[in-house]
Amino acid sequence: MQLIVKPININSIANLQEEIAILLPLEDFAVDYETYFSIEQIKEIRKENPNRKIYIVINKMIYNDEIENVKLLLKEIEKIQIEALFFYDISILKLKQELNLTLDLAWNSTHMVTNHKTCNYYKEKKVKYAILSNEITLQEILEIKEKSTIEPIINLITKPTVATSRRKLVTNYNKINNYTTKNTLTIEETITKEKYKLIETKHATTFKLNQLINLTSELNTLIKNNFKYFIISEEDIEQTHFKKIIEILLKSLEEKHISKEKIDEISKYVGNNTGFLYKKTIYRVKKDG
Repeated sequence: MQLIVKPININSIANLQEEIAILLPLEDFAVDYETYFSIEQIKEIRKENPNRKIYIVINKMIYNDEIENVKLLLKEIEKIQIEALFFYDISILKLKQELNLTLDLAWNSTHMVTNHKTCNYYKEKKVKYAILSNEITLQEILEIKEKSTIEPIINLITKPTVATSRRKLVTNYNKINNYTTKNTLTIEETITKEKYKLIETKHATTFKLNQLINLTSELNTLIKNNFKYFIISEEDIEQTHFKKIIEILLKSLEEKHISKEKIDEISKYVGNNTGFLYKKTIYRVKKDG
């Protein structure tokens, strides 16, 4: 089993045990994150961490005028010898085939990785992994594992992305209200009173739930059903708490069991919001009147 950490910066990588894999969003080609890494930084990280497993994220929409640059980029990534490339845009899959690259891919389409049939389609296209959606239930997660041959990856502790827009929403909001805030903003949904964090970059504005989801209460179930890959994000977790969570998860994955006491300890640090794990999404047609 493998623990994959999204580090908050380059310096934090040095504090991670070598057996912990890292997830690096690629600067200018990734969205929905708060920290990004240039290709040169990733090369340096690989040089300093020759035995660590590295995953890279390219989850931005790719446009026609970017194709040639992406081809060159994929060839560079191939040389870095990473574990897999997380991709959103189907062009990445097509370009990998066109360039005859051996790079392993992980399907990372946020809200769309929800069922075993689509996962099997991508598996047929030689995609090795799928990062399961945060919007599906435990039952649906287990069904994908049972009925798909793709290797699923679970977001175990993270702030889920709710939506992404190409518009400069924070900039526009600040302009209308004569604010001079930075590129982040916290808003409250009027009906549910749920708070969301907006993060604007030059490529997109991302809406994130402004609290962590924590699925460790079902970690024993996931281990029992042969799930092997788990992602946690370092962002928005106090450093001493993060270190303790890492220690607990590493030991639990090694022993293939986590105690209730350790689950409760993690919940004390990051909360116990399980998101949609036990909540089915049901769409109903609203009647007139």
